[in-house]
Amino acid sequence: MILTYSLDRFVLMIQNKSKIHTIRHDAKNRWKIGMSIQHWRGNPRNVAKMPYKFSDGECKGIQAIRIFRAEKVYFSELTVWIDNRKLSHEEVERLAANDGLSIAEFIRWFVPKAGSEFHGKIIHFTDLKY
Repeated sequence: MILTYSLDRFVLMIQNKSKIHTIRHDAKNRWKIGMSIQHWRGNPRNVAKMPYKFSDGECKGIQAIRIFRAEKVYFSELTVWIDNRKLSHEEVERLAANDGLSIAEFIRWFVPKAGSEFHGKIIHFTDLKY
């Protein structure tokens, strides 16, 4: 299956194996272990933006993820659950880094507003599991 990326830095990070998974919506449970992955910079259906395939891979694992950003009085609190297990703050930092994002970018990408929630899947490119 095709995975598209909107940030240029993800191309190098996937090629040098520092981005070891991606987090996506998967409402129809389309992703399966063993599926081939075609990594694309940009969407191949939008040729005006000059998309290109930069790597092939394999889905090595899938985990359910829920990200919730609660509103507190003076700050917002980020909670991440993977396969019904709550991650520690250190594990959330590692999750974001393994996805190629800082914590601030991770929050803006998945739960930009306090009170928002994201449900999806982690599509692993390696054997790592959380």
